[in-house]
Amino acid sequence: GDIITLFSFLRGLMKCSEAALALLALVVVSAVLKASFAPHRPLDFQAFSATPSVGFEGPFAPNNVLQERCRSLAKGRVHGPETAVLTSNGTTVLFGEVDGSIRAFDLGPDGEASHLRHVAFVGGRPLGLFLHNDAARGELLFVADPQKGLVELDLRTGALAILSNNYNGAALVYADDVDVGAVSGRVFFTDASTIAPWRNADGHLETMGASILDFLEAGRTGRVFAYDPKTRATELLAEGLFFANGIAASADESYLVVAETFAARLVKVWLKGPPMYSA
Repeated sequence: GDIITLFSFLRGLMKCSEAALALLALVVVSAVLKASFAPHRPLDFQAFSATPSVGFEGPFAPNNVLQERCRSLAKGRVHGPETAVLTSNGTTVLFGEVDGSIRAFDLGPDGEASHLRHVAFVGGRPLGLFLHNDAARGELLFVADPQKGLVELDLRTGALAILSNNYNGAALVYADDVDVGAVSGRVFFTDASTIAPWRNADGHLETMGASILDFLEAGRTGRVFAYDPKTRATELLAEGLFFANGIAASADESYLVVAETFAARLVKVWLKGPPMYSA
């Protein structure tokens, strides 16, 4: 069924160059063939027209800043970290790995990574992380995990707690990124898609495969939520996003900035005034 539906999807790509079309068609067919053996919900392909690119000019002009100023840490010793956060001591870095664990390393005087170690096992696939310094409890690590949902790790005690993993009785299957509001203390997080990652042959969650299917479907099922630690309630803030990915709250908590990956744009989700979002 998925492959037959692709014909209508590919028809809209005919304006692409032949080489680009051939490459994209190969990626599409390969992804669907692979996904046909994976447990995912039926796909409902939709039409989507992206905003035209402004080109690689002005602030988007190519540069070498990352190559010149950045270097690799713990290269070859970590596996699939999505996010890294620095703890309050200024030397310990926390990150998630593909096997569902949270790990850490220390930055030595020479700036190199040392003392690589296990911190906790979340069990899904830790993606977004946010370190919050709670006045009463100390450092809390909030984790967005597609399988587990929004998770809290108490770094002092090592206790893990699932804060939110469903909304209105339906499971959240692709928690992606997380931030904490400096004013209210609410925990904001994205649910990238309603296509759930599945376990691959290595036993890891197939987040890449699920994201490819979300791109092909163009169903715009991404959402943004807020979790209130005081009431333990989860509130829907925005929906209809084409893969809701990274998230950041403004300093005054008047809006959130969300990376809508497959729409190739950043959107503002306004928290003050009528609920809305804008590019």
